[in-house]
Amino acid sequence: MANTFTKASVAATQYHYEIHQWYNTGTANYYIPFGSSAVESAMTSSSLYDDTFWIVPFSGKLIKAYMMFDSAPGVCDFKIRQGTTGTGGSLRSSLMSGGTVDCTHYGRVFTFTCDQNNTVSEGDVINLYLDITAKTDQAVATTVWEID
Repeated sequence: MANTFTKASVAATQYHYEIHQWYNTGTANYYIPFGSSAVESAMTSSSLYDDTFWIVPFSGKLIKAYMMFDSAPGVCDFKIRQGTTGTGGSLRSSLMSGGTVDCTHYGRVFTFTCDQNNTVSEGDVINLYLDITAKTDQAVATTVWEID
């Protein structure tokens, strides 16, 4: 007798999507903000809880980010910082086994495949960190999170 599977017996993978937008004219590395309110800009400093910190609502992992920049930020690395400023926090190694993404063109969508150092637990406080070599000006990103 052949094995049969019903729809109920196969668990579907669930995903969560976050949209990020910011403006950064400097050439220093920075934190990518999570959604800002309508009355403030999307700041890129880790000292501002209301812009760059996120309390993770599920256990899972960051699997991908799509980013587009108004200016070419050069070769970029993407990381997670876990913990708040008050408790120190810890910047993890690169999220990508390849290490970097070459973003030397502006106006294109770049894909960051996050396949290491990418797990999070419910209740973690995190920042997303972008290591750049040139300024980004206006930017937008979508992050894709796989839920356990």
